[in-house]
Amino acid sequence: MAEAHRCRARAATAGSAVYGDHTGRWLDEIFPHLPGSAVWDDYLGLVNHARPSYYRGKPRLGNSPDIEAVERLTVPLARDGRQVDMLLSVIIHQTKMPARR
Repeated sequence: MAEAHRCRARAATAGSAVYGDHTGRWLDEIFPHLPGSAVWDDYLGLVNHARPSYYRGKPRLGNSPDIEAVERLTVPLARDGRQVDMLLSVIIHQTKMPARR
């Protein structure tokens, strides 16, 4: 697990109304608690085992009180067809419904 903290990931294209535009930034700068988190472990597993990952549940990163749940599908990609060098994630945020009057 010592290798985990030497590994870094950069957001190639990222942006949303929830987190803002972070294109080109390091993920550990956007989310300082990412290294060592359950999300980081998922990402390392994707890189090491080259298998897709799906998560649905409570948000594990960020701190938006309006987000109740997230769905995240992440697939590993390899330019050479073998060594994973990119992850593609689609994340859906389920927000709280506004109170009815």
